[in-house]
This record gives sequence, C-alpha cells and structure tokens, in this order.
Amino acid sequence: LHFSSLPHIDFMESKLSGYLSFGDFFNSFCGVYEAEGFCDPVFAGYVLLPTRCDYALTYRRLIWVERVETLRLLRKSALDLSTTLTAIETDADMMTIYVTALKNGISGIPKMIAMHHLVRFLVDDRVKKEDSLLALVIKYLSLCPIQVKDEILRFKRVNSFNEVEYYEKIPNGRRDVMQLN
Repeated sequence: LHFSSLPHIDFMESKLSGYLSFGDFFNSFCGVYEAEGFCDPVFAGYVLLPTRCDYALTYRRLIWVERVETLRLLRKSALDLSTTLTAIETDADMMTIYVTALKNGISGIPKMIAMHHLVRFLVDDRVKKEDSLLALVIKYLSLCPIQVKDEILRFKRVNSFNEVEYYEKIPNGRRDVMQLN
C-alpha cells in the first residue's frame, strides 16, 4: 500500500470525541505509534501527514521536539514523501531543529525531511532568508559531521520511492551558498 494523493484536511477544525483539540489527539496518536505501530508503513504515513509544511507548525514542533522517539521510529512510510515535501519550510525554529537533528545523527525518514527543508531553504531563490537566520543555519551546519555536510551539498531530492537522490558532483555554486567546506 502506497498513498500519494490525499485531500487537504483541516486539522485545526477537526473535532474528535474525547479530545479537546486535534493536537491532543495527535500527541496520543504518536504515543500509540511508539507503543504498537512502529515500523508499520501505513501507520507511519498517518503520523507524518499532519507534519507537512502546509499544515500548522504545531504538529511539526510536536513531533520534532516533544515526540522525538516517534520521530526516531519512522523508518518506512506508505506516504509518498515527494508529494508531501512541496511546501517550503520557513520557520526559523524548525530550521535550527532540522540542523540539530542532522548534527545529532537522525536517520531514516526524518533525515530525508530535514535535508530536504534545509537544502530548499539554502538554495531555493523563492525562499526569503533573513541574514541572521541564514548565518545561524550555516553556523549549525558547520558543526555537522563531514559525511552529513557532503550529503547536504549533494542532496537532489526525495523521490517517489522515499529514497534520497544525490547529485554525483556538487552542483555549481552550492558550496558557496552553503559556505560548507
């Protein structure tokens, strides 16, 4: 089972019996994933769905900050990540969270997501970058292991098979933009 096309769901307006908010439900849902559903690709897809950038920042922060164990258990997903990574992350805190996660050795799906957002932030001309945030992200990236820096420099995209594609050679100008040696 692999699902790639899903309707946009208004999680903020969702009413769930027994929960004050969707955020409370999502927090509980992550707990169930940790206890019972880890490594199930369909379950993982539903965990990842509200963490897309076109949904509220609340859900990304919940899983990347408060439910790190859920994040670590995300290995395979029936959700086609390439279709969910279309919106560009613009939140400064999330950028530093992604870099810190990479520096600390996050792997699997979370690594793909973090690399995607960082590379898009750094090289995509559509992203408005505040100089202070750009400097902070580059400073944090400089603290990453050499292998992580190389993967970020050569990152191309996450494909429809939820695999990272890399450029064979670092694209022209990318090393200068990212200020990584």
